[in-house]
Formats: sequence, C-alpha cells, structure tokens
Amino acid sequence: MTDRHLAHNRPDITIVFPNNKKAFLVDIAIPGDSRLSSKVLEKQTHYTDLKIEIEKLWKVKCVIVAIVVGALGSIPANLTKCLNTIGLQATLVKTIQKTVLLSSIYLIRHYLNVTL
Repeated sequence: MTDRHLAHNRPDITIVFPNNKKAFLVDIAIPGDSRLSSKVLEKQTHYTDLKIEIEKLWKVKCVIVAIVVGALGSIPANLTKCLNTIGLQATLVKTIQKTVLLSSIYLIRHYLNVTL
C-alpha cells in the first residue's frame, strides 16, 4: 500500500472515500475470549505506521478500526462504536456474534470429527 517497507502493511479491509478525504483501515480478529482486550490493543497499534504513511501519501484522514469478537461470542465494549465509525449499524453485532459462534462450532466439530 505504500512505497516504504512496513512491518504491518496489509489490513484486512481498506475503505477510502476520496471525496470526504477519509480512509479506514479495518482489521478483524477472532481470538480466544481471555485475550480479547489485548487483541484490541494489538490491532490498534499494528497499523499506526501505515496510518501515518497513508495520511502523507494520499492526503486523507485515516482511522484504524479494530473489529474483535471472541471465539465464544464475547465482544469488547467499543465494538458498536467501531462499527458506527465505518457506517455500520449497531444491530449488526448480534449477526457477527452468531457467525463467529457457528464458525467456532464448525471448527470444533471438524477438528474432533464429531457428527450429530
């Protein structure tokens, strides 16, 4: 995304609004529930250098958005704020939790080779 080599140079989703001069670096993670708060902080700090570079090169205001949901459906307190930042509704939280839970169940069943 930039000319310079950065340790973290590719977020999961990049949204750019050239008319509004805004850019969003969206990174998504599904850690274990006990690591939820540390993962939010990690996602916010990983892309700080990239944010600065994008603001210089593209001349836009850049915001890092970390969407983190625990593997068993727990969510951080600021998830609805993060979703609102990129223009998504807060009601989407339940859908995200359901998707994460179903994916976790699928992986556990697949790993244990359990059939119901």
